[in-house]
Amino acid sequence: MTDITIDEEIAAAPGPATPSGDPSGDGSGGIDVGGGDDGGGDDGGETTVEGTGRRGLGWRQVLAAGLVCFALWFLLDAPTLLRSAEASPFGVRRTVAVDVLRPVASFDRALGLSHVVGAADRVMGRTGMGVVQLSRSVPRSARHSARPEQLAVSSSPGGHGPALAPDGFPQLAQPTNADPLHVLVVGDSLGVDLSSPLVDDLVATGVVDAAADAHIDTGLSRPDYFDWPAELSNDLARYSPQVVVVFMGANDPQNLVVDGNAVSFGTAAWSTAYGARVSAFAKEATDTGARVILVGMPPMADPGLSAAMQVVNQQFALAARVPGVTYFASSNALADPSGAFATYLPDASGNEIQVREPDGTHITPAGADRLSQAIIGEMERALAVHFQP
Repeated sequence: MTDITIDEEIAAAPGPATPSGDPSGDGSGGIDVGGGDDGGGDDGGETTVEGTGRRGLGWRQVLAAGLVCFALWFLLDAPTLLRSAEASPFGVRRTVAVDVLRPVASFDRALGLSHVVGAADRVMGRTGMGVVQLSRSVPRSARHSARPEQLAVSSSPGGHGPALAPDGFPQLAQPTNADPLHVLVVGDSLGVDLSSPLVDDLVATGVVDAAADAHIDTGLSRPDYFDWPAELSNDLARYSPQVVVVFMGANDPQNLVVDGNAVSFGTAAWSTAYGARVSAFAKEATDTGARVILVGMPPMADPGLSAAMQVVNQQFALAARVPGVTYFASSNALADPSGAFATYLPDASGNEIQVREPDGTHITPAGADRLSQAIIGEMERALAVHFQP
């Protein structure tokens, strides 16, 4: 055994533990914040972690890296930013944004960078700039085959012509698995929120084939940005729907251009012009024999926007005076008992569920499910049909 004195034991004993990563024991963490220059302050250059030999980045380098990343994002996403700017209301802010973004977007396209972004979106399963386009059909099965009497269209009392449904159009045959109802859902960014849940719920009935076409930042106010009548024409030819559900309007409270003249939002002239566009849009579908369900915008958290939605909803409701068109207030499913905005609402079990997103405008998946079921109920009422899950 080796002899050791008390003094030697004391000298060999470990001292008080220093903070983790601080071998110096002085609380500095072992980082030379002066970049190795004892006499100088932080000049933004590299820093050295004592005892490791590793070099860190100074604030200037971090800032430079952030600016490079921002510039790269700005360049790659310039076409998307330009489309959003073009969709904004007319004014100085829009003009400046478009003037700045247009040359950058042109440069992006010239280099083919937009193809890089598009390829990345496809890899991640995105369809584009806030676009939902889908079509789903119910599986056909022998056990759901229709009985002949289900396909017969009833006659009006007295036998004079076909009976009319509550929406004023001839009553449809009851949909079956063998002969399903064809439904198309169109809309803006709130339509994006609603489309997938509504399509899924309709197809789940086993008697409906459903499709959706929804685009963010769109509406009926700015055909120069996105031409919904032309888009609907393509959709009608592609899907041949018997029912078209329309859920848009959040972007429409802005000035219109009518015959080259600006028409200010909030004026009687605006209501007349916008109402004509809504009616023409619905008529485009009814002219093909399709029914139309116009779904109004829900209350918004912002009082000003919520009031503007009431102006839009009024024109949607007026458009439903013609046969084949039905107006349904989404506030039936997304407002509190007084008709006001609500972030949370009770479900069938009495549990509070979040129905609106934090932005106070969009709808959560739970809110979309809630609205979907309400719309399906209204479709059954207005069309005098019954969906059987």
